[in-house]
Amino acid sequence: MKLSRFTFSILGIAVLFTSCAPYVNVVDVQSLNPSMSSVDLKDKKVAIVGNLYYADALAGKAGGYLFDSTLVASATLAIKDGLEQSPMFDGLSVPVYYTYSSDTGMIAKPMSNADADSLGKQMDADVLISVEYINVEGQSAGYYGSEFTSSYQMYYQALFRLYDLKKDAIVPFHMRSKSPEIFNYQNSDGSLIAVTLEDAKAMLADNIGRQYALRLAPYWENVQRVYYVGPDDSNRYLGRADALVQNERWADALQLWEKALSSGNKNTKAMAAFNMALGCEMLGDLDLAKKWLEYCKKLDAKVNPDSYMRVITKRIDDKKVLDESLNGLESE
Repeated sequence: MKLSRFTFSILGIAVLFTSCAPYVNVVDVQSLNPSMSSVDLKDKKVAIVGNLYYADALAGKAGGYLFDSTLVASATLAIKDGLEQSPMFDGLSVPVYYTYSSDTGMIAKPMSNADADSLGKQMDADVLISVEYINVEGQSAGYYGSEFTSSYQMYYQALFRLYDLKKDAIVPFHMRSKSPEIFNYQNSDGSLIAVTLEDAKAMLADNIGRQYALRLAPYWENVQRVYYVGPDDSNRYLGRADALVQNERWADALQLWEKALSSGNKNTKAMAAFNMALGCEMLGDLDLAKKWLEYCKKLDAKVNPDSYMRVITKRIDDKKVLDESLNGLESE
């Protein structure tokens, strides 16, 4: 199952190309992105602490908010899973430790330095990630029945703290909704599924934990790329390369696109150059991909590479950061 927001829109990049009425296709690829945090976890031993509070001790407190231990546990395990999927951890297991308390006065208060040092030694960790609390309130935004729906209107707030034990530093991070957000619950094939409110809360807590993990370590992201399959020259090089792309035969596709560069009119050449940039990106040569987009732009045809140029330029900048954080691991 996957979680998405109604605010997400369907890929609209093809709209850019309607002026020349080309035929375009979309391919799903993976992109390696740098972490979104200034905290460097490279070569650090990381452990996660989930702070669980007895829910019955908190009922009716703080305006009715219920800091549910189930949500903290969901977020804690999501952070563990998110970090372990990062190339930075490369097969390492991130240990988890749970604290249990009914002392409501401790909610959201930092661990003492002595407690953090003690836990760090117990878990053989240089860095502790502490899940302080996760709070989710929601109501139905669509109806499948009295207890089940596929969409909910949610408010949420979360607090995480990162303890760098070697530097004796604490880095807090808050996540909260400023206004109610609608979340849509789907199967992996995109079909809607009906879930209870409690399950929806747990799934959102999982999503919150994964979003926090993305801040801390480089991560793979599924993205889409557009490429041209026509209008084509008489040899149909663009169209014939389509099946090769869908089967990830990038080197073979590049050979056909290179032929299209010398056999078509200006627009065909521009489309082939755009596609050449995609092939180079997929084979890891971002600088050459940028040069092909510059050539596409220079042709002054009915193909606008500006949006893709911004993507490639950002990836080049990101790669410099990744090379530093991953000891030279190439982003592909």
